[in-house]
Amino acid sequence: MTLVSKSEFARMHDVSHTAVSKWQKSGWLVLQGSKVDVEGSNAKLAKYRDSGDARATRGREQVSTSEKIETKSETKVAKQVSKKVSAKVSKSAGATPAKSADEARVTAPGSFDDEPLFLPGESAEDAADRLMSGAPVDTEMSIEEARRVKEVYLALLNRLTYEEKSGALISLDLARTVLFDCSRAARDSWLNWPARVAPLIAADLGIEADKMTEILTEHVHKQIASLGEPEGDFTAS
Repeated sequence: MTLVSKSEFARMHDVSHTAVSKWQKSGWLVLQGSKVDVEGSNAKLAKYRDSGDARATRGREQVSTSEKIETKSETKVAKQVSKKVSAKVSKSAGATPAKSADEARVTAPGSFDDEPLFLPGESAEDAADRLMSGAPVDTEMSIEEARRVKEVYLALLNRLTYEEKSGALISLDLARTVLFDCSRAARDSWLNWPARVAPLIAADLGIEADKMTEILTEHVHKQIASLGEPEGDFTAS
């Protein structure tokens, strides 16, 4: 099953986006979400639309040709990936399929220098971090590999959006503001502390309150100065 956008489907058939919209209203398109199922839609077009239409004929020929472009190496890798995914599913269901040495690395055409897509025990987030950590974008990666990478990042983006909206994550600017405000409140509290407690301490010791206030204020100021401005390390994972 080949899924493309409506604009791409229109380009394949050399028609306008409006024409594709009319096909959709006529029930000639097979949709998967917002994507068009090329094979299913072409079958309906061939059945219901005038087969003598030159534009429709060209569109069907383009789709037929594109389906033959897949190389033997891509087919072989697709089978290997399918086998590994099936093995992982079986394992999660309770089975214990044997793994060969090759199954420790899952690669596909277009990988960064044949870097593994998923290492044993690696999560999607870890794989995304590893693949994007300074790695150049490979413009020759296969369509299937590009789709897989896209789906991983979209899933991570959706997760990030959910965590932000649920309050599990906050922006760095907000975190810095909260840290600064808390530190400023603590500093102000310490600056006011000598004037509040010095008379009480002086009464207990039987000395002048003004002198005690002066001494405590001096030491509090030195302590605050030694602490410096509040800083937070937000780079730690």
